[in-house]
Amino acid sequence: MRALIVDPTAPGRLRLGEVPDPVPGPAQVLVEVRHTSLNAAELFFAERAEPGEVIGFDAAGVVVTAAADGSGPAVGSRVVGFAEGGGFGALRAMDVADVAVVPDAVDLGEAAALPVAAGTALRALEQAGPLLGPVVKFPSSARRAGRAASGACSRRAGRKPSYWTYLGFRPVRRECVPGVARQTGI
Repeated sequence: MRALIVDPTAPGRLRLGEVPDPVPGPAQVLVEVRHTSLNAAELFFAERAEPGEVIGFDAAGVVVTAAADGSGPAVGSRVVGFAEGGGFGALRAMDVADVAVVPDAVDLGEAAALPVAAGTALRALEQAGPLLGPVVKFPSSARRAGRAASGACSRRAGRKPSYWTYLGFRPVRRECVPGVARQTGI
């Protein structure tokens, strides 16, 4: 398959190349990657990865092989995933726990950028400590980033929604702090 691979001789240590197709395990889906996102962590890992390795955390695409154990999304499902490595390949084997079905109303290109945005919102809230005041304001005007932060608020309030809830792919509890829905547009 075609992939962006680590090459110590290439600018930025990355170049297009050919690598073997990934072989999914029993609890993994094989995804045809349609969109991926690039963030600073990938550049960090490109400096340290082995030559020929396919890096990339965030990717969105379509399931082409369902998990052999029957778990996870069906063939043809539009999904987004966050996992270490493989996101810069044309195909990616992913644990079913690391993917979420993307609603039809969400563009796959936008979905590919959501895991980093959600993780950033979650880390910011976790590092902020106790929240003060009646309203939490999120600097991002992105609807799903706001949902991510709202999901993180729910977690801070003692509820434990999944990682994908932070992305808004399942209902998010908005009662963490009055005004979250108004401030984030959700």
